[in-house]
Amino acid sequence: MLGVATSGGDEPVRKRSRLEESLGSPPVVDFKSLPPEVRLIIWEYTWPAAQVVEAATWDNDKDREFTIFRPVGSLDTLLRTDFSSRPVETSSPLEKCPLPIALWICQESRTHTLKTYALVQHPDLPECSFYFNPRQELLWLSSDISNNTERFEEIQASYKTSIKQFRILLVEDTEWEGWGWEPSSSPALSTLPALQIVVLIEDDHDGNNTLITYHIRSVLPNIETIMISSAGPWIPACHTSLSI
Repeated sequence: MLGVATSGGDEPVRKRSRLEESLGSPPVVDFKSLPPEVRLIIWEYTWPAAQVVEAATWDNDKDREFTIFRPVGSLDTLLRTDFSSRPVETSSPLEKCPLPIALWICQESRTHTLKTYALVQHPDLPECSFYFNPRQELLWLSSDISNNTERFEEIQASYKTSIKQFRILLVEDTEWEGWGWEPSSSPALSTLPALQIVVLIEDDHDGNNTLITYHIRSVLPNIETIMISSAGPWIPACHTSLSI
C-alpha cells in the first residue's frame, strides 16, 4: 500500500512504492543508434495502406477539363459503394487518402521511401500530384475511361511513365467478359507492361451475405487473376496478399 506523507503545507504527498523505485523511468532510446535495418523497418511502418487509384475529370477554372489520376480510397471503402455507377465527373474521392509521411521526416526516411513510392504528376496540374506504391496500389479504370478512346489516350499522354508502373488492375467482371477474356480487346491491358494481377469484382455472396473470395485460372501469361465479390465485408487477408 502506498504511504502518504504530509508536506509543510499539510498537503498529502504520494510516496513512490519500492516497485516503482526499482523499475525507474522508462529507458530513452537514441533512434540514431539503432541498426540501419531496424530504422528502415520503422519507416516502413509509417507507410499508408493500399489505395485504389481512379481516373477522374478535373476542372482547373480555365474553361478546360482534364482527365487525371487520383487516389479514391481503400478497396474496402470502394467495395461498400455503388462504384460501378460512379461517374468520372465526381468532384472528390471517397475518403481522404494519406500520403507517406516518411517522405518529410528526414533524409534517410525520404530516400528509403522513394525506393518504393513513385510520384504521379499531371504535366499541367502539379496540384493533383500524389505518391503511389506500384506494389500495392490498385488502378481502377471505369468503363467511362476504358471504353472512351479519347479519354484513355489523354491519360496515356499525361502519365506516360506512371501508367507503365501499375502492377494491379481492378476490373468489373462484366467489363472483363465484354473483352472476351482477350487482352488485345482491352486498350488498358495492352498499355500496362508491368501488370501482374487482375482483380475482378463480381456480386457473388453466400446466404449470410459474406464475401466470397476465390482465385480463377488466368488466361494471361504471367498474370494472376483474382475474383472477389462486392457484397459483404472485405477480407483483409486477401487484401494484404495483393502486395507484390
